Amino acid sequence: STTSMTLHHTDKDEERMPLTSPTDTDSQDQGTLYESPNAAGPPYLLWACLVVAVLSTFNVVLLPFSLHGALPLTPQELENLPYVDQRIGLNRLAAFAPSTQTYYRSQPDQIARLNGKYKNAVYGTGTQVVFSTTDVTLMRFVVPPHGGYMCNVAWYPPQHNTMHGRTKVLETEGDVSQIEVWSVIAFNSSIPLPKLDLDTMSWGDRPIRGELLGTLNLNSTPNATTVDFACPFSDMVLIVELRCLIPRCYVKFNQIPAIPAYGMFDYVV
Repeated sequence: STTSMTLHHTDKDEERMPLTSPTDTDSQDQGTLYESPNAAGPPYLLWACLVVAVLSTFNVVLLPFSLHGALPLTPQELENLPYVDQRIGLNRLAAFAPSTQTYYRSQPDQIARLNGKYKNAVYGTGTQVVFSTTDVTLMRFVVPPHGGYMCNVAWYPPQHNTMHGRTKVLETEGDVSQIEVWSVIAFNSSIPLPKLDLDTMSWGDRPIRGELLGTLNLNSTPNATTVDFACPFSDMVLIVELRCLIPRCYVKFNQIPAIPAYGMFDYVV
């Protein structure tokens, strides 16, 4: 019976014994596997720190040179320069600078309204500008003595379309986007163009149209101009006729030289 108890105790001890026991080799393998992820990190970090340190040292070495280069030159250093006078070459600057073109502007010295419905009516000259399907307006511009090569007729709309908050400065109806500008020529050779008197002119004795100088869109802002055309000879006059190209067009305003803000036509050289 003693032998059987001993065998029974031994069997229980064997049951409590682990099936496997860790060896030193396994422990070393596990440690190696655990430490391997961090093994590649330090060399890259070391190189990065080394590069930053080198760059910082390089910047510190260059700092005195940068500060010295920013300082203004001393009088002695200025004298040692090959060109002491810093204004050298400025006398030739005007030859290379683009020339600014000066424009000559002239308002009409005579404005006359002619009506095709009342062919003998004489409205005389004044400030009123009217053109429609039956009305045209003649304007006479004096060409400057110095003349010019290319010219145009320009339109400047009124800055405010009401006067004192009530009266309209510019009255328009229909389509005013195509206003023709014609040059006129004298139909009677005995009366040269500069001698034409618009103050006594009616539709029946008006001068004939010569050349279409262009069209103006009165809706344009800040201005509208015709295409450039050859300027008349100096000491001459340019008489133009303004008329509507599109039917059911009507324009009326007063061109006052002293108040260009009310709208105006002018001659540009």
